[in-house]
Amino acid sequence: MVKEQTQSESEWNEASSKVKSIFSLIDLLDVIIKAENFDFVAELEKLTAEHIEVE
Repeated sequence: MVKEQTQSESEWNEASSKVKSIFSLIDLLDVIIKAENFDFVAELEKLTAEHIEVE
């Protein structure tokens, strides 16, 4: 049982580490977008409109 608990804790720590890494990448992407004056909403609307036209 101790081995299973240790394995579970190890898996939890690995998952937690991956989540923290993803959040860091999202934060970095946010900084890049803001630095480049990238309007995410406008670009998303443009892509949506293009997708609708293709259909």
